[in-house]
Amino acid sequence: MLTRLYAYAVAAQKGVEAPDAPSGGALTVVGPLGPVVDRATSQAPVGSWLEVHLNVDTRDPNRGHPVRSAAIALAYGDTTAADAAADALALRLSVHMDERMKGCLLAVAVAQLTGGRSVTLWTFPRDEALRFVASEQGAPRVEVLQNAFSQSSNLRKAAILRGADSGATSFLTAKVADLQTGGRAETAAYWIDDFLHAQLSLAAGTGSIALARALKDAWESAPSDDIRDQYYSAAIAVRASTAARTSLKSFADSYLTGTAKSRFLQTRDAREHRSRQFQFDPTAFDRVANFRVLRTANGLRISAPFATADDLLEFNEIEGGLRREVIARGTVVDDKVAARA
Repeated sequence: MLTRLYAYAVAAQKGVEAPDAPSGGALTVVGPLGPVVDRATSQAPVGSWLEVHLNVDTRDPNRGHPVRSAAIALAYGDTTAADAAADALALRLSVHMDERMKGCLLAVAVAQLTGGRSVTLWTFPRDEALRFVASEQGAPRVEVLQNAFSQSSNLRKAAILRGADSGATSFLTAKVADLQTGGRAETAAYWIDDFLHAQLSLAAGTGSIALARALKDAWESAPSDDIRDQYYSAAIAVRASTAARTSLKSFADSYLTGTAKSRFLQTRDAREHRSRQFQFDPTAFDRVANFRVLRTANGLRISAPFATADDLLEFNEIEGGLRREVIARGTVVDDKVAARA
C-alpha cells in the first residue's frame, strides 16, 4: 500500500558551486503518479534488475550512508523528516548528473509491505513531446509540451530499498534497474557508484566460486612455497570467518600481503569481480577449492581436504630450507591399483 509519494523535476548540476534545490515535493498518494511507478516496476524485465550493496560506514554503529539514511526517514520518519529526506535525494541526484544527461522526473514512492516498508525511486527522462488537440470549430492544433517526461524511455533508472525497521540491519542493499543496459553489470556509473554510493553484489554461490577460482589460479601460478602457504592460510581463514559479507578485494586485504596479494588481484576473477560483495558460501567454495594436492619428487601424489589439512600434513624444511618434505598421516581405508594417480 502506497503511503508517501514525491516528485521532482531534476536538472544536471554536477560541478555547480551552489546548486539549486530541484522543484517538487510531496504529492497525494491517490494521484496519477502512483500507478505509473507501480506499472514501471512491474513491467521492467526481470533480467534488468541487479542487486547492490550500499557502501555504509562499517565503523559507525548506525551504518551511516546518505541514501540509506534518507530511505529510513522516508519509510519510518515523521512527515517533516520524510519531506527533508526526499528533498535531499533530489538534490543529491542533481549534483551527480552532468550536462550530457537529460533532466528527469524523479519519483519517490514509499509503500507498506508485509513485514516492512519499501522506498522506490524511478527516473523518467525529459522528453520533447507533442500534444494533438482536435477542435470541432476549426483546424486542430499541436502543442509543444515543455515539461514532459517519458514513461517508456530506455534511459529510465530505478532503485528499490526495503527494510523491516529502522535498525542497523535494514536498508543495506537495493535492487536497481537500468533499462538501457538490460541488467548487465554496466549500469550507469553515476546511478550506482555516485548517486546510490553502492557496489554491485554477487549471489553467494557465484561470489564464493569466483573467490575459489581466483585462489586456485593464483595458487597454481605461485612462484614459491611461501606464497602458496599464504593462499592456504587465507583459504582456511575465510572458511572460519564470521563476516557477513566479503569481496575478492576485501579477502586480499584481510588475508594476503606482498606478492601473494598482488598476484591474487591479477587473476581473471579478481579483476572482474574485485569489489563486488557477497555472502561467503563454504559449500560453493569447496566445489572448486576443497583439497590441497601435493606431488613429490619421487612420484607420490597426496590429497588432503582444506578443512583438515593442518592435522593430516606435516612439512619440514630440508637442505637448509632449499626444499621441504611432507609427512602425511591417516588410516588406510582403500588400497587399489590404477593406471595413473
